[in-house]
Formats: sequence, C-alpha cells, structure tokens
Amino acid sequence: MLRLLEGLDAPARGLIGPWAHNYPHQGVPGPAIDFHEEVVRWFDHWLRGRDTGVMDEPALRAWMPEWAAPGTDTEERPGRWVAEDSWPSPRIEYRPYPLAGGVLGARADDEDAPVPLRSDVAIGAYGGSWLQFGDVAGQFMAQGADDGLSHTYTSSPLDTRVEVLGLPAVTLRVSADRPAALLAVRLCDVAPDGSSRLITRGLLNLTHRDGHEHPNPLEPGVPYEVTVPLLPTAHAFGSGHRIRVSVSASYWPLAWPSPEPTTVTLLPGGPSALHLPVRPARAEDADLRPYGPPLPDLPAPLTRRLSEPARTIEHDTVRGRITITLDQGGEDFTDLTDGAYRRAGAVDRFSLTEGDPSATLVECERTEEIGRGDWHTRIVTYSRMTADATSFSLSDSLTAYEGGEQVFHRTWNATIPRRGV
Repeated sequence: MLRLLEGLDAPARGLIGPWAHNYPHQGVPGPAIDFHEEVVRWFDHWLRGRDTGVMDEPALRAWMPEWAAPGTDTEERPGRWVAEDSWPSPRIEYRPYPLAGGVLGARADDEDAPVPLRSDVAIGAYGGSWLQFGDVAGQFMAQGADDGLSHTYTSSPLDTRVEVLGLPAVTLRVSADRPAALLAVRLCDVAPDGSSRLITRGLLNLTHRDGHEHPNPLEPGVPYEVTVPLLPTAHAFGSGHRIRVSVSASYWPLAWPSPEPTTVTLLPGGPSALHLPVRPARAEDADLRPYGPPLPDLPAPLTRRLSEPARTIEHDTVRGRITITLDQGGEDFTDLTDGAYRRAGAVDRFSLTEGDPSATLVECERTEEIGRGDWHTRIVTYSRMTADATSFSLSDSLTAYEGGEQVFHRTWNATIPRRGV
C-alpha cells in the first residue's frame, strides 16, 4: 500500500518518536492524523496475516492542498484527501503548456527572444529548506522577491479550477557560456492579488542533462534541449489564479553556485513547455475512510520541551553578500523517573557573495547534551564547506566535554574534486 501523506504537523510527528521525521515533501503541514494507526494496520496485514482492510483501499492517498497565502498556514494547510486506485494513475493527464515571451500557455505566434540568466545572483533565499518537516523556520516564504530575479512564464487567470497530482516537468531550450551550469525551475501559484506561492521545484545540473551516470560538460554556445523534473506534488489552482514557471541559473542555498560566473541563455523555438499532471475530479474521494485523530504528546514520565526555530536573512548591499541563518531550535527530553535528560541544538549558516562563487560558505553547528544528576556530558561539532573552481574544501571538528572539562577533540579535513558540479 502506497500512501502520500502531505506533511504532518508537529503534534502528529510527535507520535512517531522524538527523533523521527516524516518523508520529505514540498509544502507545509497538512492535517494531523494518527500515523501510528496506519503503520500498525499495514504491518498487521503483511507480518501477522490479519485482515485490516488495507488492500481494499486505493493504492495512493494524497492531501490535495488549497491556496493559502504564504505564512498563514503554519498550523494546518487547507485542503482535502484524494485517492487513486492505482499508481501511476491512468486518469492523470500530462497537459503541456507552451512557454514563450514570458507567457505560460503561449500561442504559436507569440514572439520570443533569448533570455540570459546569470549564475551569480542570490536567488533562493525565500525558498525555505529542501527537506521540510513541518517546522516554521524551514517553510518557504512568498516568492515575489525570487520571481523578480528570475525569468518567469505566467498564465492568464484560470477560467476553471485545475488540480494537479504527480510529477510536473519543464522542457527548455538552452545554451551556456561555460562547461558547467545549473537550471532551477519553480512552479508557483499566483493569487489575484499578485501573491506568489511555491508549489514545487526542481534542479538540473546541466552536465547531467543526459543522465547522472556519465556527466558531460557543456559545449559553450551550443543549444541543448533539456527537461527539468520537478518534485512530486499535489495542488489545486483556483479559478482566477495564475500558474507561473520561474527559471534561474542559481538557487542558493539549496544548490551550490556554478564554478565560475556563468550565463545560461533561454533560447526561443523548440518544444519549451510545462508538463502538468492534471487530475480530474473523482466522486469517490468524498467517501474515503477518515483517519483517526493524533494521539496526545509524549506521556509521563518523559517530558519534551521545544524552543522556537528561527530563520534570518541578512543582506550586505555594499558587498553584495547575503547570509541565511537557520536556527533549528532545541529539543529537551527529561525522564522524570530518574532525571536523565537529552538536549540538542542546531544552527546552519549559508553565505553567498554575488559575482564571486569562491566566497560561498556553509557552516553547521550541532550540540548534544546527555546527563543525569551530577553527571553531565556535551558534544559540540562544527562543519565548514567552501569551494573554488576545481574542488570543495571541507573541515569538521568534534569536541567532547564531561562535567565542563574537555575530554576529546579532533579535526578532519578533506578536498573533493568538483567533477562537473
């Protein structure tokens, strides 16, 4: 049985275990459900031979999100459950939307022109984290700022509702002036007031245009037809909304910049199009078995305290440097029977200087504490990554403390060839 659970909120994730995460997805929290019940039903069928009814249900069940202004759905995403009897579903129609002249759904006679995209522009700061687990700091923000720095293709307001379920893809005709380059493509929902919401996205290292097994450098100036697969998604575009495809040659901090400043040019002509998996309505969705409500948080004697995560963006306009800091907050677990505790914290920093790929920097700090009574231990790690045109440089350190006294320290250094990255 395959289930696509479009994100559980923080209380629901607590059911799975204090250190467990959901399957990564694009989007924000959906409805809280009793995930344990679904897991037990599946294992009871396959491991105990019990008839739990799981094989009588649709092969795929997904949360179909409705529009919500970015930042308004931190607790729950409006939408409904939908299902397909088989997957891939023969009901899904991959509908092509031609791209030309900044228009999604362009006509054959629409004028088009080459569009240069620079690889050293700070685009992606508002995209949130790649792996989103329901935490507020990891969610994306309104996409207007990133859209303004990208080349966009936007549809006319939709006459009717369009629901998508599956794996969108975008085909483009491009060239580059360097052997290595990147394409980042985002699919957005634009509301009548102009607000742009990220639906899904995809990245393609153009040296991998023919597959990942044997990367091939680009020949500068030569046109290539490439297809950028986007992450699987479900979304309902409402009537009056517009569909937007945004294309860029950079997407920081989710993709490392090209080895040197590069220009990727979107070329006119060819089969440039968005391929959208459009899902027709299904009356049976209204009769799906409801999920149970989430269980309460961790019962005594174990207590759990969480500190709020934070995401900050600093932009040095003089030096053209942008720094994104993600403080993932802290977890504090205490066993009330004996006072044993575990505490954890994580901070990541991503820095990029426009026009200078060699100044790109990632720093990650982690802290873990375990103790009981008069016994206290702490482990601190620090990781740093930089790159030049030919290689990545990594440095990692680990320091251990017991009772406030350092008892161990070690540093590791490594250099890794870029090889087309």
